[in-house]
Amino acid sequence: MDVKSAERPAPDRVPPAPRLEIHTEGHWRVFRDAEKARLSSYGWMDRNTGAVHIPIDRAMDLIAERGVGALPQAPVVMPRPGGGTAPPPSVSREGTKP
Repeated sequence: MDVKSAERPAPDRVPPAPRLEIHTEGHWRVFRDAEKARLSSYGWMDRNTGAVHIPIDRAMDLIAERGVGALPQAPVVMPRPGGGTAPPPSVSREGTKP
């Protein structure tokens, strides 16, 4: 028996619900090709603000040359209506528990 045929159900047999794969393989191929094109080309993201996208390889070279720069300021804890502040986050910015 062919390994590939053992992995896939027969095309005329629909698996029972829930059927989690809702997009065809062709859909994902088109999506992946569009992502590859976007990650390997120059173009406008927003002409009004001057935002552009550049190839990912070029972006990595620029970051290696120039560095990342200053990180954004930590979020400000806003007071709750009626007093008090929101409880501290359960996970830090680094993704670990405080």
